Amino acid sequence: MQACDESLERHAVALLRYSPWIAPPILVPLGPKRGASVLPLTKSGFAVGGFPTSLIKGKSLVIPRYRKEFGVNDRSNKKASAWNSRRIAGERQR
Repeated sequence: MQACDESLERHAVALLRYSPWIAPPILVPLGPKRGASVLPLTKSGFAVGGFPTSLIKGKSLVIPRYRKEFGVNDRSNKKASAWNSRRIAGERQR
């Protein structure tokens, strides 16, 4: 048990104190051109419509960022895309 504690101390990272958002951002895209958002520009948040939402998130839905973060490469994306296309085609035939 003592070895475990020493290992944790050796690898400990100083964490910043948590402080919550005053007004957390909320983005709800409805396709690439529509949606609504509440942005933390004022104390209670500032509501905006489809155009700003699409500029922030709507075109790519921030998917490229998450692909990079999770280490998903283009090759696996093509496989997933092909699988999804076959699945959708199968549903249409029913």
